Amino acid sequence: MYEYDSSRPPAVEDVAPPTRQGAATVRDITYECAGDGRVSAWLVAPATGGARAAILYLHWLGEVNSNRNEFLSEAIAMAERGVVSLLPERLFPGVAAPADWRSDRRSIAAQTIELRRGLDLLLAQPGVGPEAIAFVGHDYGAMDGMVLATADDRLKAVVFLTPDADWATWFFKYFGLPPADEPEYRREMQDLDPVALLPRIARTPLFLQFSDADEYVSAEVIRQVTAAAGNANVKVYSNVGHGLVEDSVVADRMAWLAGQIGLAD
Repeated sequence: MYEYDSSRPPAVEDVAPPTRQGAATVRDITYECAGDGRVSAWLVAPATGGARAAILYLHWLGEVNSNRNEFLSEAIAMAERGVVSLLPERLFPGVAAPADWRSDRRSIAAQTIELRRGLDLLLAQPGVGPEAIAFVGHDYGAMDGMVLATADDRLKAVVFLTPDADWATWFFKYFGLPPADEPEYRREMQDLDPVALLPRIARTPLFLQFSDADEYVSAEVIRQVTAAAGNANVKVYSNVGHGLVEDSVVADRMAWLAGQIGLAD
């Protein structure tokens, strides 16, 4: 379901000349996904000193920065610590919209292959070794990351922000799928639900970030996801929204990642 030709790194094309932003060089690129597909992404690397770790960031589906820009400032800051980051444009839901369980499973598989190719690209960067590669995903980006973590064992640390416990709830509530289809949809998608996937990645260091004032993720969903995640590091922030844009949230995540992928001083 998630297989592809991994014999060579994906071909990269620059859309515009690289720019210098702080301690980082930021490249606007596309890279090969599968077949004839290409993915738009930011590739952010240390401007001097070389890379020693890598992070794959995947954005949310929200009101602000609902694209590859969401984690750009964080990736630029991490470049100062020796991190090269890839921030692709998510395919599903986004370019593709939910429709029915058969096509949605295909879309999730295509998304997973996109992300696996992203890991190939990161591991092809000078200085990046397989012992220091992480993933950060928010909202649907977190849920896509859970599928990736079960399909690919190269991730050494993962951070998931505000995921739901299953795929069906948000799809039927916000995308207008026919209510009569929901029972079959839930049954056919349950093996891909976060609560089913999280126990399978329990050996990977995991940090979950939630809000206690989240308009989309209830306290019950937080309980379900946390229980499924086993011994994960979990932090529930007070009086912040689903976007988790606060500086303290970002600082906690950056500090945790630094300890997991060998950046701690």
